[in-house]
Amino acid sequence: MLVLEVMFPERRKPGPAVQLGGSLTQYFRTESPGADIATNWVPAPQGMFSLYLRAYWDKEAVLDVSWVPPLIKKVK
Repeated sequence: MLVLEVMFPERRKPGPAVQLGGSLTQYFRTESPGADIATNWVPAPQGMFSLYLRAYWDKEAVLDVSWVPPLIKKVK
């Protein structure tokens, strides 16, 4: 929230780390993957869960459903 960032800059959370080519890797795990990639960690419940992607832009490819979201890979 902008107001909190202005009033309390120490509360500002770092954004996710983007790789050199502009890609973004998010980690959905129960436990933190480690301090080096914690900014890209999204806490997830144990066991099975559903992951949903919302698109908030009006690009033609999104509207006509020709855009395909990136693959999600399960890693151990």
